[in-house]
Amino acid sequence: AVITSADRLWRAAQSRRGLLRGSAHGVDETVLDRLLPAGVPIVTLLDGAPHTLAFLGTLSGAAITCLGVQELGQAGSLADVHRHHGLDARSVVEAALDLVDV
Repeated sequence: AVITSADRLWRAAQSRRGLLRGSAHGVDETVLDRLLPAGVPIVTLLDGAPHTLAFLGTLSGAAITCLGVQELGQAGSLADVHRHHGLDARSVVEAALDLVDV
């Protein structure tokens, strides 16, 4: 699945914990079950701090690998910078394979 709004997932998780009133905030808690089936490994990819989406592993009870930018200041083509940070296709595939022990 491709998730374009980490905020929606965060609000759904907060609502499920009783910290938000779902309908009052337009929160759809069922999105969590649809996107995060229990026990299915997760690889997150974020052009930002990798820990931002780490809470998804707790919600689903699954193994998770969070890929993202861990240091700033690199310069180069977009492909080169993504490769440097492990945000390229090869890194995503390797992370997924590591989670399923292939």
